[in-house]
Amino acid sequence: KAPSRIGVMPKTGSSKDLKWFDIAPAFVFHVMNAYEKGDDVILDVARYNQLWVQGSSDFDYPAKLSRYTLGMHSGAAGLQEIGPQRMEFPQINRNLVGRSYRYGYSLGVTVVGTGDNRHESIGSVIKHDMLSGECQVFEMGNGAIPGEPFFVPSDSGGNEDDGYVLSYVYSPQTHSTSLWIMDAHDITNVLARVDLAARVPQGFHGLWLPMEQLQA
Repeated sequence: KAPSRIGVMPKTGSSKDLKWFDIAPAFVFHVMNAYEKGDDVILDVARYNQLWVQGSSDFDYPAKLSRYTLGMHSGAAGLQEIGPQRMEFPQINRNLVGRSYRYGYSLGVTVVGTGDNRHESIGSVIKHDMLSGECQVFEMGNGAIPGEPFFVPSDSGGNEDDGYVLSYVYSPQTHSTSLWIMDAHDITNVLARVDLAARVPQGFHGLWLPMEQLQA
């Protein structure tokens, strides 16, 4: 029943410069992006209205892609739900972290089963258009379970979504993992599936580094 707050501190500031915004109770694990727009700070997150109400195993609540608009001068905090889909693990073109952007990527979450067998299941990747509010949902099919989608820019890098979306995908039928490489323009277009020699345990986060950074 306690309220929630968001704190905003200048990158070059200190705790004395921290500005607090009171918001309706909510819970956030993951941020898609944040950036300045005029006098406002825009914060896009996977937002839960509530969580762990009955205990630490009570996790049956949806996260929705939501935008907070924080008025640095007015002190007002606005909230907009970007889409109705259950989602988690948001990612973007990391060249635009902290900047205005249009596209984001996440996992799609559904609820399956009933009663004691009711649980969340991950079986899709979503591309979010933050400008139009539309999204593209790619269902992997055959019970496949994708991991966090990670955007890799192409060498041309002309448009924001020029590149690829990578995800480790686990097949419960064969107990094997493959790396799926999707066209970021159209994530239903799978450019390659790379079968891995060993199963990769399902985890939370991914990262892509070009060879020159690994060798630096």
